[in-house]
Amino acid sequence: MDIEQPSSAAPVDPSNYDLELAIPREEIDAIDGELVDLLNRRAKCALEVVRIKMSHNLPIFVSSREEAVLDRICSLNNEELIPSEYIRSLFQAIMKVSRGVQQKAWDNAEGSN
Repeated sequence: MDIEQPSSAAPVDPSNYDLELAIPREEIDAIDGELVDLLNRRAKCALEVVRIKMSHNLPIFVSSREEAVLDRICSLNNEELIPSEYIRSLFQAIMKVSRGVQQKAWDNAEGSN
């Protein structure tokens, strides 16, 4: 996905594009807020998962489960704009954060016992 860079030959007057950029940037800001909310909802679910895993003495990380989730997520992507390898990398990072949240809850629970 290559984006053509503007030519540096002519100086650009910022007043010409500031208003034009404002609308898509506001939408991006709103989407970012929604993503943060969704990530926090996901983290709450991850905490419920770790609670169940703790009660059954199961490990936090199960590689086969993570691979299955990543494969499922990539299958949802139509690759119209974002290649599946980027989606996969993004969700690997999200899942790493989720494991960190789970590990912290696990450690806190063990420390209180």
